[in-house]
This record gives sequence, C-alpha cells and structure tokens, in this order.
Amino acid sequence: MSTPFQPPSAYQKVGWFSQKSPVSCDKNLGGNFLAGHHYLIAVQPINLARTEYRPRTGRPQEVVKVVGSSEVFLIWDHSNRAHAFALKLPRLETPTLDGIAIHSWHTYAELIHHFVLPDVPDVAEEDPARFATYLAKLTAMERA
Repeated sequence: MSTPFQPPSAYQKVGWFSQKSPVSCDKNLGGNFLAGHHYLIAVQPINLARTEYRPRTGRPQEVVKVVGSSEVFLIWDHSNRAHAFALKLPRLETPTLDGIAIHSWHTYAELIHHFVLPDVPDVAEEDPARFATYLAKLTAMERA
C-alpha cells in the first residue's frame, strides 16, 4: 500500500494489516486470542453468495441469488483455528473459505478493538517538505 496523504482512521488502518504478520493482541478476545500474544494473519479474498426471498405484489415471492466479493483477514488462534474478520458478517452457506475451516466470524470492529493496529505514517510525517508543496498547490487550486 502507498503512504496516505493524511492520517488514516482506525478502519482505514485495517488495510495495512496485510503487510504485518504476525499481529499482536492487546485485549483478550473470547479466550481464543490472549493479550500480549502474537498471531499469524493473512488476507483472503472471498466471493459471497446468498439467497434472498423478495416479496412481489400479487405474485409468489421472488428467489434471488445475491453475489459479491470482499476481503477478510484470517487470524489463527493459539489452537491453530482460523478466525475470519470482515467488515460485515457474511451470511455464508458454508463455514469454509477456499478449503480453510473457519472457527468463527468477527467484525473489523473486533479486529480494531482487540489487536494492535499497524503504524501508518502519512505523507506529512514521512516527507514534510513534499506535504507542504502539495498543500500549497491544493490551496492555490481552491483559490483559483
């Protein structure tokens, strides 16, 4: 990933987890992850599919298959079980991802709350002179 122009939010920092393995747990998470311990992490693309039943006026409900894709972070606990962390908990018809058995699903909020977020320096920290130049250009464009 590239250096952000300004400090990223906690949710944006999640994107930098893929460059950091292992990750450090700083708050216990359900007995599976213990504060002070380190765990392996990997990024896994996921194709999501679920069936929805939509009402239709005067006719039987419509059966629709909804598909999409996303990325999840897999973190293996001290018992070597994979836990999946996603922005939203998917409703999956199978408890596996590409053959990896998922012990449990968690949200990004849990990832942020229980694990040490990676340090992500922004452009202003990495290169203050370059940041000042870009800021001056943006200010000039605003005034134009």
